[in-house]
Amino acid sequence: MEIVNASRGITLSRGARFAGSFMSRFRGLMLTRERKDLVLAAVSESVDGATIHMNMMLYPIDVAWVDSNMTVVDLARKVAPAPLWNPFEFHRPARAARYVVELGLGELGTTEIGDKIEFKETKD
Repeated sequence: MEIVNASRGITLSRGARFAGSFMSRFRGLMLTRERKDLVLAAVSESVDGATIHMNMMLYPIDVAWVDSNMTVVDLARKVAPAPLWNPFEFHRPARAARYVVELGLGELGTTEIGDKIEFKETKD
């Protein structure tokens, strides 16, 4: 899947994976060694459903929370792996979101709250 910031005309990711099932959302990017891009789809648009953790992560990421209108409602850059003494430190969006876009460090580029995002299917 390609992730595009339609407001700025920039591609944020090529080859991102979509995680729609409970297990794929739960696993996310845990224990992956190579940077991957992932879109987590919450069951419904909410703050709790779009909350993430960085437990068992091996590298920092950038995160964009996107609502069902495909508008960025919150951003977090340089989200570090959870420390061993606090493995379940949670990261919650400021507003309800339907999608959590997890990207490699710096991949959000100039993306800002209010930007429109598009997910485009690609042939893999």
